[in-house]
Amino acid sequence: DGTIIFHGLPAAGRPASPPLHPSRTLRRVSEAGGTPEELTQARHPQILPGGKAVLFNRKNAEGGWIMGVLSLETGEEKIFPQPRVHPRYADTGHLIHLMDGKLWAAPFDLETLKVTGPFIPFPERVWSWQYSISENGTLAYVPDPGGSTLVWVDRNGNVKPTGVKAGNYQSVHFSPDGERLALTVRSDTNTTDIWIYEIARGTLSRLTKKGGAYPVWHPDGSRVAFARDTQSGASHGYGGSLFWIAADGSGEPKQLTTRGAQTSFSWSPDGNALAFAQNHTPTNWDVFVLPLRGEPRPFEATTEFQEKRPIFSRDGRWITFVSTRSGRDEVYVKGYPDEGTELISTEGGRQPLWAHSGRELFYRDGERMMVVSIQTEPKLKAETPRKLSTYSEGGRDLLEMTYDIAPDDQRFIFIQKPTPTHINIVLNWFEKLKRLVPTD
Repeated sequence: DGTIIFHGLPAAGRPASPPLHPSRTLRRVSEAGGTPEELTQARHPQILPGGKAVLFNRKNAEGGWIMGVLSLETGEEKIFPQPRVHPRYADTGHLIHLMDGKLWAAPFDLETLKVTGPFIPFPERVWSWQYSISENGTLAYVPDPGGSTLVWVDRNGNVKPTGVKAGNYQSVHFSPDGERLALTVRSDTNTTDIWIYEIARGTLSRLTKKGGAYPVWHPDGSRVAFARDTQSGASHGYGGSLFWIAADGSGEPKQLTTRGAQTSFSWSPDGNALAFAQNHTPTNWDVFVLPLRGEPRPFEATTEFQEKRPIFSRDGRWITFVSTRSGRDEVYVKGYPDEGTELISTEGGRQPLWAHSGRELFYRDGERMMVVSIQTEPKLKAETPRKLSTYSEGGRDLLEMTYDIAPDDQRFIFIQKPTPTHINIVLNWFEKLKRLVPTD
């Protein structure tokens, strides 16, 4: 009927209705133009045959992706359980989605908008959300290139293997003494946990058992803070509530916050405050600081821009973070607890880190490792950024810290992620779909 449905950012100042997680807003507009009508908080719509309902994705309160169907006639929503992403309806009468890196399909009734059988997995391993199905039944997808590994990279960009076995590593953080690494490791079932790697011994041991991501060592080395999705144990790239646990694995984790969609990034040097990013409507990602005795408070005024990746300076007087206030990701430094903000990067920047000396600030700009000589006494003074080296870690950068700086400031540890190189095409995939997932 000429209706167009699309997703975009929520209107400024419009709060999400609980329990919705900050996401995007589905809107409906006529092909003739006019003011778009807001439908619901969701993304990735597909209008189902007949034009009476739309399939969508949404993030829940913990940041995990869920799948649903919205009736365009009544406004009623039907939500499917379990994390499911990138849902699509096929004219064979199937509902298809991604979960745990695989395609799943189930028979679907367009009249009742209900699944009428179990979801069946397919063997194809799909990278990220990269798949598409044509009307004539051809499947195109980017195959998952496999796991990742850890490598040493010096200040000149020279790469040396660490000897760590390959795995699905998501983020990495040095212990204060530089002898251990806290790693986020994603399992084959799409859950994440924190593991500890002892560099000298070459051993890798599990720290958390019920989910965890974004590990950050406490300055005294006794504990590790992390984010956990309390519902599923998977981080989904959007964190969860904040916890901490003894670094030797003794005892149970202690919950520090109850709100979801939080990602831990940095302790203050005295160990009394934790800087983290939080995703919430209508401003998306913002930077907060959690005192050990007190409630979280915003570090930056919540705006329509995204602020993320907060890292305390070595003297605790400054926090560097990434913001989109200029229209792209740039690195900034602001005094803590509340002083002026200064732009550090000049051509875009992400993943900032302070040198242990406190006299340099590193950040990533595409494949370039950038460094800024910086002075924090008596006031902040930053020199012009310069390229330190060129190194591509591959993969995709979401919120994870995919590298860290060793205590001597002479080398970095990087998560080396393989990069997909091709697209697979499967002809007549509908025939396989109908054979493995009958609709009768």
